[in-house]
Amino acid sequence: MIEFTEVMRLWLHLMDTFVSERKTGWKNIRTLLLVCCICGLILGSTLLLILYASETCTFFIASVISVAITFAMSSLLFYSKHVRCFSVLFLLSCGMREGRNALITAGTGIVIFHDIKNIFTNFRNLADSITCSLEAKRLSLQVTPLDHYIKTIQWIYNQSVFSRPFPDIVTLSNKVDVSASVSDEKLKLKLNKTELQIQGIVDDISSLLEATFYVGRRLIFVLSLAIVLIGTGVFLRRYLSKNGRKFDNIYITKHFIEFDERKRKEGKPCVLPLNKKEKHEYITIPTLHLSCKERKRVGLFFLPILMNLGLWALFMAIDFSLYWLIFSVKKHLENLPEQNIPWLISNFVKGTKSSFSASFKISLFEPDCMPTPVISLSKAWIPLSIIIVVLLILGMLSAALTQLQLLVSASFYPDKELERIHYLHSKVLKKRSKARTKNVEWKRNVMVTKFFNALAP
Repeated sequence: MIEFTEVMRLWLHLMDTFVSERKTGWKNIRTLLLVCCICGLILGSTLLLILYASETCTFFIASVISVAITFAMSSLLFYSKHVRCFSVLFLLSCGMREGRNALITAGTGIVIFHDIKNIFTNFRNLADSITCSLEAKRLSLQVTPLDHYIKTIQWIYNQSVFSRPFPDIVTLSNKVDVSASVSDEKLKLKLNKTELQIQGIVDDISSLLEATFYVGRRLIFVLSLAIVLIGTGVFLRRYLSKNGRKFDNIYITKHFIEFDERKRKEGKPCVLPLNKKEKHEYITIPTLHLSCKERKRVGLFFLPILMNLGLWALFMAIDFSLYWLIFSVKKHLENLPEQNIPWLISNFVKGTKSSFSASFKISLFEPDCMPTPVISLSKAWIPLSIIIVVLLILGMLSAALTQLQLLVSASFYPDKELERIHYLHSKVLKKRSKARTKNVEWKRNVMVTKFFNALAP
């Protein structure tokens, strides 16, 4: 028990040193410097993990940036209480609406980049497959069925030599050479031109996609970081503004309870305990019990998440539909049997029948040129699953983080908290006074109405 008490005392001393203005004395300066260095190291390590995991830059560059951020943040945290407050609020904002928006932006970027890349790759494979099949058909024309034509001509010639239908007019040699050539230069040039055009388009789009992905990953990181920073700055600015006493001032803190208790002991009006209606309007913190307002806020927190999940699913469905379409066509073409073309020629000479038969097969689509669709759902769904799980956790903790955000701000700026307490205390008293006045007027009107009703005949 003594050890736990000592640990708690040390923890409270460190927290008091961190949230207060820099105090004089070597011991206080040393303690504050130690705490600031630890916080700077945590921020730098977190940034290193984010940069390396998101493949925004190489490990060496990420390490250099993280070390620079660690030293810079440690120095700034030591010299300014406002920076210390902002850094803590920044970490809390990563788990609130700003962090949610940053994660949604990152998830949308992952889905769009991967799906567009998949769709483009599948279209490219389909175009390559069609070009390959046309080229194979062009080459096959030089072999089949021309070789059967040559054999047929040779057989007809041999039959003519054997029967000698016009011996006095035509003399046939015993041997004939037959050759064939296909004039496919125009087709070949057109196929080559088409292939070069497709390759040029593929190279241009590939370069554009690579550049877009390279810039996009870094832009998403910067944009996500900017969203959290701007959101944190807006919150702190509204909290410290002249009208900051009105900003989200619906929470009953421990200091508010102590203030109300002092008012009670001084014989002045107090507001605690709250009535039934006020308990629905004001929230006592810290607490894990969610009020109606907090439940509505949690629901609104999840609304953009659900909308973007639908958008992500739509992009995934388009990508998967194209993959499944090409895959189904490929299976159908593979199952199509080759067409057997029969070849039969007969010759009757003096009642004797002689014939030449052959056959060859033609495939509708070349087996070696079948389109091979690709899909990389794992590359998108693994990071998306992590993002979705984190979003669900943040949604469940959003109410607690909001409470913690206000408590942290109050710890760094006690004068502002006292101003907010005075405003909220007087606000509750004014509302009660108005409610009592309305109640008295209502009762008086009811009594007057009953009196005149009694006088009426």
